[in-house]
Amino acid sequence: MSMPRAVILTLLLGATACGGVEPSPARTADPAKPADPVKTAEPANSAEPAKPASPAVVDRSKDPAFALEQDGDHYLGPVRDACPEGTYSAPAPKVAPAVADGKLRLELHFGGCPTWQPYSVVVGKGSPLPFYVCVDPEADKCELAGNKTWLFDIGAALQINSATEVTYSVPAGVR
Repeated sequence: MSMPRAVILTLLLGATACGGVEPSPARTADPAKPADPVKTAEPANSAEPAKPASPAVVDRSKDPAFALEQDGDHYLGPVRDACPEGTYSAPAPKVAPAVADGKLRLELHFGGCPTWQPYSVVVGKGSPLPFYVCVDPEADKCELAGNKTWLFDIGAALQINSATEVTYSVPAGVR
């Protein structure tokens, strides 16, 4: 029993679409001749270093300036002059910030397995003291949802600006 030619062509085209046999142009299948060998990709040059996924991706896991610090149940975050490369300003926290003993207390999203500090705070000038939060999406790869208390030592900025309160404010032009 022989198969109709249309069925054979359909099977060959289906195999080609799935990465199987590569058909030769302007040739029909000839059962007496062996099929063309399947082409394989050349192996990558192992001497070439791996490239990061994007220029903004920065691995800070071994940088002591970004080491994750904890004080009991609270994480301690840094106060910086600007958001570090590869980070962006986070939306305003859902829970209102609190200031006590020169420390800014924030409830921020926490994934559960950060490898370096995912958050930092940038303060401005004035009273109430403006601030915003920078988040590094590469620092915490877990998909768990939750919040954690973060403390940021802003005592010097409060004193310089004669401020006792803070307000979340992202300046124009900051991403």
